[in-house]
Amino acid sequence: MKNICVVGGGIAGLFAARVLAEKNYQVKVLEGAAEPGGLLRSFHGPHGQDFDYGTHVMRETGHSEVDALMFSHLSDEWRSFEILKTGSVAGGQLYKHSAFINGNSLSPEDRTKAESEFLNCTPVKKELDSAKDYVYQSYGPTYSEKLFLPALAKFYGVPTEELHKNALRQFGMTRMVGFTSEKTHELKKDSWGDERLAFHSFEEGSAGLNNFYPRTGGIGRFITELRADLESRGVEVLCNQKIESVQVKDGKVSSLQVGGQSFDLDHLVWTLPVPFLHKMAGQSSPAKELKFRDVGLFYFTFEEPLTTDLYYIMNFDPDLHSFRITFYQNLKANNEKHFSCCVEVLGSGADIEKLSSSEVLEELKGLGLVKSEVLPVEEQKMTFPKGFPIMTKDFAKSSREGYDEAMKLYSNVSLVGRSAGKVFFTNDVLIDTYELLNSL
Repeated sequence: MKNICVVGGGIAGLFAARVLAEKNYQVKVLEGAAEPGGLLRSFHGPHGQDFDYGTHVMRETGHSEVDALMFSHLSDEWRSFEILKTGSVAGGQLYKHSAFINGNSLSPEDRTKAESEFLNCTPVKKELDSAKDYVYQSYGPTYSEKLFLPALAKFYGVPTEELHKNALRQFGMTRMVGFTSEKTHELKKDSWGDERLAFHSFEEGSAGLNNFYPRTGGIGRFITELRADLESRGVEVLCNQKIESVQVKDGKVSSLQVGGQSFDLDHLVWTLPVPFLHKMAGQSSPAKELKFRDVGLFYFTFEEPLTTDLYYIMNFDPDLHSFRITFYQNLKANNEKHFSCCVEVLGSGADIEKLSSSEVLEELKGLGLVKSEVLPVEEQKMTFPKGFPIMTKDFAKSSREGYDEAMKLYSNVSLVGRSAGKVFFTNDVLIDTYELLNSL
């Protein structure tokens, strides 16, 4: 029986352990924090509300084997729904039908110009890696300068010419709402139009995949139930485990030094940044350290419902602080006495510290999501340092180089998760992890 250590207890590490447990390997998960799950965790507020730290909704991948392993442990506490009711903000306007950036928020003059430019765009070469160049070539100057580039600058806080095109994917900015609904249907018949345009409503174009959110416990319930499932299969999930060194012998990782203990292993699954693996192994690394933005979380609880039935809203407006607003009252669909939401803000720790809950509340009221006379009965503010990665071209390039170098140096190491630099969406991470580890 292979003895396998998984370093990192986020969703990639825990799912890696689930794949390996299915093959009856002896698996240990080593997590540096006090609890596994990363930002896929929740806490309980004083008015009985559950608030999430990061990810809010789990979604099927469409890969039958992955979905069977990921969701078979869910209890009856989970609500499933195929359609996510989402909205977006751009140009100061709330669009209540889609989370994609709304090109129709432009002035009539700019919109006419932008639509003409869009129709003259030609397919982008695959080797193009610049987010700025990709946006210009895909959508034209007006959509780029009025909508896409200001939103990217807001989200990442660096010059847009530094960003890799995958930076767009992290905020669902590979498509936009534009033209009329009828014109969109016509343009989406062509693959180039379909790549760039979203339907005008979340009611259209459903992939037929289920989304999940618990009625109680917040999204952290997913990690709680997954951990229990893993432990029932003999997986050890060990927290507060700080890696001190990685021992390499004859081109293989032989053991990990953790808190004065030595963990011998046959195979290592690594989910943390690749440069840290090289550092712990005493090797130099071509990969650059990933830069992050801090995340501010503002939680509000009210005694009357918010004025929307949406699950969440993406905010692309550079003049507003939030980037996502999640409405728990609609995700849980419970009959409750209190109604809550979470507002997420990206920035530096100093900027988030200066931003008050009252300013964020005024944004909610300005968007018509909270009645002007309503005050919260509870509000909380948290800051998570290094909560969101900045996807630059330099990082993408060095990640590939770091991955290739690790594959040469350590023959018994599997690199999974976003830090491996191959995939970035959670579902892509899960599928990649399955396909890599199922062949061990």
